[in-house]
Amino acid sequence: MMKCTRLLKHLPKFSWLLILLLVACTEKTPEISWAYNNNEIFRKDSALPDSIRVDIYLDATTSMLGFSRNSNSTYNRFLEELETTAGVGWKSADVRLFKFGTRIKEISERQYKNANQRAFYSEPGIFEKTNIDLVINQTDSSRVSVVITDLFQDDNDVISIVRQIKDRCFKQNVRVAFLGIPSEFDGRIFDLRPGVAPYNYKSRDGDSDSYRPFYVLMFGDPKNIEHLFENLKSQDFVKEENFLLISPYLMRDLNISLKKTRDSKGLNNIARKKSDPENLFRFSLRDGYEEGVIETSIEYQRNHRTPDFNAAKLDLLAFKKQSRPGEKSVANDSSKTSDIEMLEMGRNEDGKLFGKLKLKLSGDKGYHSYLVKMNSDKINGLLVPQWVKDFSSTNPTRTRDANKTLNLEKFVNDLLRANLALSQPTVAKMYITVKKL
Repeated sequence: MMKCTRLLKHLPKFSWLLILLLVACTEKTPEISWAYNNNEIFRKDSALPDSIRVDIYLDATTSMLGFSRNSNSTYNRFLEELETTAGVGWKSADVRLFKFGTRIKEISERQYKNANQRAFYSEPGIFEKTNIDLVINQTDSSRVSVVITDLFQDDNDVISIVRQIKDRCFKQNVRVAFLGIPSEFDGRIFDLRPGVAPYNYKSRDGDSDSYRPFYVLMFGDPKNIEHLFENLKSQDFVKEENFLLISPYLMRDLNISLKKTRDSKGLNNIARKKSDPENLFRFSLRDGYEEGVIETSIEYQRNHRTPDFNAAKLDLLAFKKQSRPGEKSVANDSSKTSDIEMLEMGRNEDGKLFGKLKLKLSGDKGYHSYLVKMNSDKINGLLVPQWVKDFSSTNPTRTRDANKTLNLEKFVNDLLRANLALSQPTVAKMYITVKKL
């Protein structure tokens, strides 16, 4: 640089050579790159295994008896369909059958088919209590565990189940799915608030609004869970809208657009390069300016089997790399930064995410490059599906919400929060490079 400065002193004023020499003498600034990917957003599905073990656990406590009394009830039809589907959904399937309650007992196919008989729900040592946590301890990602139950639990049981699922499943990468199925019912309902006596309930023939729901809990690898669900969907009583998969991958597709606001005078958009990944955006910041605002628009296709996210409760996480004039290379490591913050974020009537990001850059000249993630909030980042709310009641009685499940909404919400406590799903991910002039 010193040689160039001495050479320029000998040039005539306003010489066109001056411009050429200025360009030649300018110190180059290395560009910054990242391992551009969307691994946190889109699930990479591996091939479906040729063989699988499917364990079916049937709640054999007294509260389930009401589903079985009508031999042609949805409940009885589902049990038959489940056993068939589990056996043919893979090239080779080892299907094992269990009844559970106070304890777990393996049963034969013949005993399983007797689940429409009263005796199935009155076996001493089993019918007294629904211990779902016993089943949870048997789960792992190499198999699919399927639990059919009415979720009759008291408050202490629910706390224990949520803790068990968090430790045994979420921490071990075992995914959990729920399927709610309303069925004809003629029996006694026990899952009530303290002080409310059990009561008899009978649904009305052909009136699905009067049916009582039972639940299918599925544990395992998500590709196996969804494969089983896809096969079960051939039955009209298995509804897509009544299925929930608790997964860190909420998205199927994303289209992100960033542009500076009109009043951000020092900030300018830079045209994309052909080689740029779709989620890389370039800006320049003129000398004398330190900040600007970037408008954000995100079109997305959500995986509707997963819980929806709270658009007003997204957390922004940004990491930074920097290169200065004269440097030969850029360090691979990045550091967390507050240079970019979220001013606002919401969802419009078309379902698009829209908002504004504030850039505040007081560093050196050169390239400032950012990896920006928008994650679901750790506390209330995921929303309980409407079907869960519809099936739930905080106080079912003989005369009000008689066929609904006590505190189902709270149970599912507690599970979502337990999952969020371990990791927050990434809703959007982008890379922003700012050239400070």
